Amino acid sequence: MRIRILDDQYWDRIYQELKVLLPWYDLPVRDNVFDPCPFLEKIQNWDIILLDNYFPWETWEEPLGDTFLEEYLDKKLKCKIICISDYGKILLDRYFNREEANNRWDIVWWITTKDGKEIAELIKTL
Repeated sequence: MRIRILDDQYWDRIYQELKVLLPWYDLPVRDNVFDPCPFLEKIQNWDIILLDNYFPWETWEEPLGDTFLEEYLDKKLKCKIICISDYGKILLDRYFNREEANNRWDIVWWITTKDGKEIAELIKTL
């Protein structure tokens, strides 16, 4: 199973924890992600995406996770998405694409702590 972490700040900590807790999973890592949208072209090879919502942008943090989901839904891609955002389900009220992806069952869970142990336990159930 291939898991991709799309996060700009905590990806390394999450990766290090998952590498220990789930050593048999493929966890491709490059670097901090500052825009998740370019990764849409590679999504067909992934099983699970750990998706942050806010990424640094020109002026401040922007909800590029929602932009990612908009393009994801337009392309009719299918993947299990675990949202790793401090805002959790509040994002459903803010962003239409989050709500639509959640209703389609593409978003399988919400993690608000960015805790690798919590994420690993969830992944084991999928």
